[in-house]
Amino acid sequence: MFAALPAAHLVLTPGLVIRYANPAYLRTIGVDAEQIAGRELFDAFPPAPDALDPDGVPYIARSFERARATGRPDTLPIERYPVVNPDTGLAEDRWWALTAIPVLAEDGELEAFLQRVDDLTDYVREQDTRLPDPAEQEHLQAQVLRLQSELTARTREVEAARETERRTSRTVEAMPSGFLSMDTEWRLTLLNPAAEAVVGLPRADLLGRTLWEAFPDTVGNDFEATYRKAVETREPQTLTAYYPAPLDAWFDVLCWPTADGLSLYFSDVTDRQRSVEESGRLAARLALLARVNTALVEAHDVAATV
Repeated sequence: MFAALPAAHLVLTPGLVIRYANPAYLRTIGVDAEQIAGRELFDAFPPAPDALDPDGVPYIARSFERARATGRPDTLPIERYPVVNPDTGLAEDRWWALTAIPVLAEDGELEAFLQRVDDLTDYVREQDTRLPDPAEQEHLQAQVLRLQSELTARTREVEAARETERRTSRTVEAMPSGFLSMDTEWRLTLLNPAAEAVVGLPRADLLGRTLWEAFPDTVGNDFEATYRKAVETREPQTLTAYYPAPLDAWFDVLCWPTADGLSLYFSDVTDRQRSVEESGRLAARLALLARVNTALVEAHDVAATV
């Protein structure tokens, strides 16, 4: 759902390290995910001098501080940022309305930040080319008030979407089966605790990496073939396959394609697989004994008739 949001959104850690950007954000800012993922916000996007308060702190940082303190979204109506134009390589000013949204865990602790970006550059540039008279100025002020009202309404929409996402997240977190999601570039965007327990790695070490980087032994075998088939056909796929050390286990995997990418539900079925293999070996031994017994009986019958 996050990747499909039409507005630009950024997910950050409580320390303002960039974790994930949705496609709309990447288009708006004009960067690739690899350029910003894992970087501190103000390292990736250094603020302009006039974007700092008298103490030298970015106004955006103050906005995140207020959101952290209140547990509620905080909006900066219009903020100027210099952004490098990917076509020219030159910095140009962009004007954004930024909303810092705190994401709280069930215990009320801050888990992450969501930042929404509304690009107002065209609007600001249009106004800068005009010299309004008093009547026009009053009209512009009314437009600003209307725009701020729209931003407030959009913020509420985001809050409602986040509440739905939180409910879904709680369900995913409580699932006994492993669950992970990837975006359309095969980057891991979500893992639940059961998945962490199965793979033996914390999600912080995996989020943002591609599936092929995080789990190289999925490449060139049934895992990769099944995952790609699910994405290409847009139909769910299942498989049971062995993943070598360090996991050294058999897994049942349900591959579920979505508009945002691919989700995997998986369970460790090593014990079941070993039981099946042992049952197969036992059946083979019984079949061999039956054939030997039959041969002995037939040999006895032949000897008796001679």
